[in-house]
Amino acid sequence: MIFRDAAGSPEKQIQDIQSLMDNGIDLLIISPDGSGSLDKTLEHVREKIPVVMAGVGSEKDCYTSLIQVDDEKIGRLAGEYILEHLYEEGDRIVVIEGVKGSPISEKRHRGILDATIQSPDFGSMAYDAALALLYGEEADHNLTIEPQLITENK
Repeated sequence: MIFRDAAGSPEKQIQDIQSLMDNGIDLLIISPDGSGSLDKTLEHVREKIPVVMAGVGSEKDCYTSLIQVDDEKIGRLAGEYILEHLYEEGDRIVVIEGVKGSPISEKRHRGILDATIQSPDFGSMAYDAALALLYGEEADHNLTIEPQLITENK
């Protein structure tokens, strides 16, 4: 088994696919970003070997099998878990999203927001990232991410 991580870059994913094909793989399992940017490459790959898509499908006929999950439910379950086991009144819930514009990230954010909005504390919760993503509101803080550390800048 060979694993590659394109870090959200469709261009890197295409390079990785070409490299893997050059190395004679027998099957490709891929998780595209949902933009359709890999469709043409995957159509060519599918002519030679099976292509299994995980996560987001495609409108094109460029895969052999598709494995999908309910991303909104995953987000909702995460939000419910946070409220039941981790959240205390006054805590800030900060969500660090995946690839910007990714349908998976958007559905998971929608799910976690749906779960947390049900809390009686929601009005006092600071929920920066999902509100900005879903409603176009500006978050009131900037986050700086460093290895092993997330800091809040006012």
